[in-house]
Amino acid sequence: MSKKDFDEFLLVKEKGQKDIPEIDWETEKNEWLSYLDKLYELFENFLNDYVKKGKIKIAYDEISLTEEYIGSYKAQTMVIVFAGEKITLKPVGTNLIGVKGRVDMTGKFGSAKIVLVDSRMNGIQDHVKVSIHDKKHQEETIIWEWKFVTLPARLYLPLNEDTIYSVIMLPLLFACTSDTSFQEVRPYLMASVRLSFSSKPVQLCLLSIRGLCVRLLVVLQSLHQ
Repeated sequence: MSKKDFDEFLLVKEKGQKDIPEIDWETEKNEWLSYLDKLYELFENFLNDYVKKGKIKIAYDEISLTEEYIGSYKAQTMVIVFAGEKITLKPVGTNLIGVKGRVDMTGKFGSAKIVLVDSRMNGIQDHVKVSIHDKKHQEETIIWEWKFVTLPARLYLPLNEDTIYSVIMLPLLFACTSDTSFQEVRPYLMASVRLSFSSKPVQLCLLSIRGLCVRLLVVLQSLHQ
């Protein structure tokens, strides 16, 4: 390779760099924190009746996050406490591949991931169909929406009353011991069996869980007869 070739190579790289729009990371951070507040508001709205009755308590803690280009900043975690259980919603960050933000929801017996994605996406596979590098896609206004991520199917489920209640309840199904009475676990099993599937992605995700709940109900009933 000659010096001329190398000069042309650098010119091409410089031109490509200029074509990339500059990102205002302070604006990105503030937008991310605003969406985080909206996520917490969703949970508060759906749990508000139980908070008023004293069955659930909601509190907030502050943590420090550090992200590339953004640096260090403060963010809130949401803590949901009920009947001896504690569930924490902890923000992971916004400078992530494929999503605008992520929050990990963890409890004693399980966890779930909540991601901020293009509202048109119903699963991981849609990231290929709706590429962030697609010119038409870039020109469109993206409506960002918080969604649960299922495993192992990697589907996106909308955050609504059914999915929020289900994610809080279902880990309790796997906490049963030989000392757990059938009457104690029956309400959780029956509630899970009666889950209403308002959309196809929700049905695909929870159908196997519903079948598992039915089988668990039959087994536990037989053990306690």
